[in-house]
Amino acid sequence: MTPFRRATRAAALLSVLLGVEHTKAQAILDTVAPLLEKEVQPKAVAAYQLQQYLMKDIPKPLLPDNAEQWNKQAQKLRAHLLKDIVYHGWRQEWIDSPPRFEQTELIETSHGYRL
Repeated sequence: MTPFRRATRAAALLSVLLGVEHTKAQAILDTVAPLLEKEVQPKAVAAYQLQQYLMKDIPKPLLPDNAEQWNKQAQKLRAHLLKDIVYHGWRQEWIDSPPRFEQTELIETSHGYRL
């Protein structure tokens, strides 16, 4: 190994070792906590700004021209909500089966409730 290459590697190693000291945390909890406790802006303002930011990406619904179109759109939306959101991942036989209730014994609680 040439002297130049050895010096280059030594310089690189030295810079890494010295750089580690500067990468440690610069602040501790005692110095940061008082700064984080101060309210930058009122919660209502932050909530309003967040709501406005999120609402700009939501498309406005198209209003139907008559009651028949309104009912068709309502049925379509209802079917979408049930199929793709509420019952997502459920087996069809579970969705179509009638409810099954079982009568069990009465449960007394320590708070005066009976189940």
